[in-house]
Amino acid sequence: MGINASGMTEEDMRDVGDYFAAQELPQTPFELDPAKIDLGRQTADDLKCGSCNGSGYKGQDDVPRLAGQWWDYIVAELKNFLTGRRSNTGAEATDAMRNPDPRTATNLAHYFAQLE
Repeated sequence: MGINASGMTEEDMRDVGDYFAAQELPQTPFELDPAKIDLGRQTADDLKCGSCNGSGYKGQDDVPRLAGQWWDYIVAELKNFLTGRRSNTGAEATDAMRNPDPRTATNLAHYFAQLE
């Protein structure tokens, strides 16, 4: 990204950011399971995911958006947190609060994927 942005002015960067911020999020093509959505909602509330990922899980500052992300992306990234392949704000891979097991990750993915 640095190479692409190196010749850009601050105004150029704001224009590009504004363009992407204005885009509609595509809905996931995955068939969501209502029972898993409910379990995911409860888990997200219990884990207080919104305290880091913002109101409506739309991200904030340098914390990414969860709402509307594709199901398989969320599952893969949560697996990466659990295995330690990706860092989760300094959490150890064994930190179940921030690195849910695969079943819980699937439920969370169903919940976040259906949000707008």
